[in-house]
Amino acid sequence: MMRFKHDPKIAQRIFDEFHGGKDLFPDDILMNHWKACNRDKLVLSNRTVLANQVNNPGSSVYDLTHELENLGYEIRDYIPTFTKDELKEYYAAIKKGFWNEFCSKIYIPGDNGSILNALKSLPSDKRYKWVFEEGIPYTIDYSQGVVLKKFASCLK
Repeated sequence: MMRFKHDPKIAQRIFDEFHGGKDLFPDDILMNHWKACNRDKLVLSNRTVLANQVNNPGSSVYDLTHELENLGYEIRDYIPTFTKDELKEYYAAIKKGFWNEFCSKIYIPGDNGSILNALKSLPSDKRYKWVFEEGIPYTIDYSQGVVLKKFASCLK
């Protein structure tokens, strides 16, 4: 384990060097979508509250909703979806190599390359073709994978 002392001056210098984090977290379709939905007020889907409750089973949906509202969020009953224009932008980025660029920025400690290679090969996996090629109908199997199983009730 490494310990370090936080230095506000150094933190500010790093913040400035990375242009307020934009170099570390450049805009992408998810960020652009979230910003578009939150122009006037910070808006969250009520499914976010349900997902939060999965991780905080001792809290009620009512309590979690009010906590988020007190932080300035507006909770709405909607399912977040991408617009046709956003999806068009996404698939255009995929064609230009977004996935390979994305994978090239991932570091997995202890991986001998097998996990990263599995990620890189997802575009060829027929189960995920719809993610990488426009116009392919999709279904999601909520019984597959730890995250899908855990949050299935929130996502369906």
